[in-house]
Formats: sequence, structure tokens, C-alpha cells
Amino acid sequence: EPANPKPIEVIEVPKSPQRSKAEMPTLSISGHMYFADGSPSNRLFANNQAYRENDSIDEDWVLTKIGVDGIEIRSGERTASLPYP
Repeated sequence: EPANPKPIEVIEVPKSPQRSKAEMPTLSISGHMYFADGSPSNRLFANNQAYRENDSIDEDWVLTKIGVDGIEIRSGERTASLPYP
């Protein structure tokens, strides 16, 4: 007869404080390169990093478009257009 396995103890770890999903990410944009719509060479330089379209900016937001005048970002169903500084 098999021995009864010991129940697994579940320990809940409190999540670190997070921004509201609706809160915009903090972006310190230092520059961009735009070649053409959808070009894999387009880049956004922000927060000491280089981003391409469809890169995650943080745990909630994705860079969906790098344009001539600004960028578009998405979090779930929410999108936002941000002009370059």
C-alpha cells in the first residue's frame, strides 16, 4: 500500500508594490532613428537602452511603433502615442 504523501505547503509571497496597469512608464528619451515604417533598423534610445518595435519597455508596456514624430506603446488594450521631446 503506497504511503500517503505529505501535503505540499503553499507559502504566499507578497508582491512588491507595482504601478497601476494604467500608469504610463517613465521614459527618458535621449534619441531615435527612423528609416521607414516598420523598418527593423528603427530604434528608440531611452532609459540608457536601445529599443526596437515590439520590445518590452517594462513588465506592462510594449513599444509598438517608432515613427517620424513619436512612438506608440501598448499595455493590454490601452495604447498611447508619445511625441519625441
